[in-house]
Formats: sequence, C-alpha cells, structure tokens
Amino acid sequence: MSLNLINRPLIADRAAPAVLILEIVQILRDIKHPVVFRGKSGINPTGFIATVYLMVVKAVPAVYEKGQISTFSFGITFAKRNINHYILDVYHARNYHAAVGFEDGTKNNYDDEKIQAGFHNKPPPRELA
Repeated sequence: MSLNLINRPLIADRAAPAVLILEIVQILRDIKHPVVFRGKSGINPTGFIATVYLMVVKAVPAVYEKGQISTFSFGITFAKRNINHYILDVYHARNYHAAVGFEDGTKNNYDDEKIQAGFHNKPPPRELA
C-alpha cells in the first residue's frame, strides 16, 4: 500500500484564502479512498476539512456536519484558535437567508480578510452574512 501525502496548510487562527479552500475542495473530490486527514498542530483545521468533505463530497446537510469541529475549544466560536468554526458559522448565517452550497458560497461570497476582522472584533456571524 502506498501513501500519497498532500499538504495544504490551514492555520487555526487565520482565515484561509478562498483559493486555498477551493483547492482543498477539489482535492477532496478527486482523492482516492481511504483518506486520513491530519493536522500538524491543531485539530480544528482537520475538523474543518472533514466538515467540508461531508458538505461538498458526501452532501451531508449543513446542520449535521459541524460536529466534526473538535470540542478541544469546547465549541466556543471565539476561542483563540477557532477561526475555522467561525468560518462555518458565517456560512450557516448566509444559508439562513438563501441556501447556497459551500463551494459556491466560497467562490462568490467568501472574503478571508472580512472573516479575519470579524473573528477578532467578534460580531455575530449573521452580521458578515
């Protein structure tokens, strides 16, 4: 059995650019199984990738997938290293107004600088939606 390592850095306290998220989505669509997601220093980026996999590849409804984000930070959106949770909260807030798939939402509405500022300033995710 061979192992193919694909490295795409996600940081737990920095919003990833849309192009990186979309690249990860494409990798998840194309990858052969079985798959192991591993985070170097944090479980929240790994949980984020698992969540994206469930939403985009497996078409799991958004209401169920957030459980993939670790309870390491006890699900506290503004925990110091939990920006990936906040990204998903903003996505969910956008879906409240109009259902948009994660990939399309990332292509058309995602702004990593706005998300990063929101994460630090702590407005409710619906304000960024």
